[in-house]
Amino acid sequence: MYKNYFKVALRLLRKKKVYSFINIAGLATGMTCCLLILLWVQDELSYDRFHEKAGEICRLAQIEKRNSGEANYPLVFPVMAPQLRDEYPEVLNFVRFDRSQRVLVSTLEKKFIEERFFHADPSVFEMFNFPLASGDPKRVLQAPYSLVLTEETAEKYFGKENPVGKTLIVDNSKDYMITGVLKNVAHNSHLKFDFLASLSTLEAENPRYGKLWAWSCYTYLLLPKGYQPQELEKKFPDFVLRHRNPEAAKIWRFYLQPLTKIHLHSNLAYEIEPNGDIRYIYIFSAVALFIMLIACINFMNLVTARSANRAKEVGVRKVLGADRFQLAKQFLAESVLLSVIALPISVILVDLLLPAFNALSAKDIGLSYFAQSAVFLGAIGLLVFVGII
Repeated sequence: MYKNYFKVALRLLRKKKVYSFINIAGLATGMTCCLLILLWVQDELSYDRFHEKAGEICRLAQIEKRNSGEANYPLVFPVMAPQLRDEYPEVLNFVRFDRSQRVLVSTLEKKFIEERFFHADPSVFEMFNFPLASGDPKRVLQAPYSLVLTEETAEKYFGKENPVGKTLIVDNSKDYMITGVLKNVAHNSHLKFDFLASLSTLEAENPRYGKLWAWSCYTYLLLPKGYQPQELEKKFPDFVLRHRNPEAAKIWRFYLQPLTKIHLHSNLAYEIEPNGDIRYIYIFSAVALFIMLIACINFMNLVTARSANRAKEVGVRKVLGADRFQLAKQFLAESVLLSVIALPISVILVDLLLPAFNALSAKDIGLSYFAQSAVFLGAIGLLVFVGII
């Protein structure tokens, strides 16, 4: 029976070429727009999820009460992380990032002003999945004035040479020894940097760094799997009281941000990179659905316009014993077939349009995203949705 349905549908496509072309082109265009938006949404939702411990990492942030109001930002005092780890067993590990902007980095031949120069604890490679192309992750950031570069930055300063063991001069006064090369940071990371220097450098330059409630840095805590961050947050007021005073407890309120929610749910002052917004996910998802519904409505209008021409066919089928349900299955088979033809065409169009789409959206999305189960199932779901609707 179904074989007959599809045979009749293929015969109709060959017979009514212009009608079939308009229908397939309309569906393919709608699917292309929908798939591009689906890829963008999937990319936004994937931020920071490539880290194996993403579900257990939280960023420490604070709300500071001022005369002019409240200031909300993701910078805290460097001393807090080691104190929290020592006093609360649920804090398994931590890593601090201290950012330096507009840093002059030079070799004997090249000089550049760099914006993404960070100092970090050696534990960065234990908590996060930032793979090294060369160097021992346990040692590269141990000694003061140690430095790790990304592959792109290493090529920028040293070309194709191996930079490990070479020296970079920072601000015309400090010599940093390159101890490792980091693979380029994934585009879907809210933590983006070109240089990672050892945090012990700052401690060597200022022995009070990390011992006083002064200065500021980005701090990430590793919590046990399944542990609720709110449980640790409840202990922060008492923590501030013990280490500072009642007045400080009124000024500062600390809280935790899950790593996987930072990109879409955090728009604080002094963010490392401009973040996205979960509202855009809802808006663009609704736009994709609306575009697809318009394509379906256009398809239905064309089918309705031709319904009189198929009245004889429907009459003959009824005379031969076809019931309403069988006729419905026949027309559904035809529409699903058109969707099956339109989907690969739309995938080809997506491939052709991706460079322009990436330039427009400042993304680095590739067709490899279709290998992800969410995108693949979304495409199949789109096919079934269009065919049935």
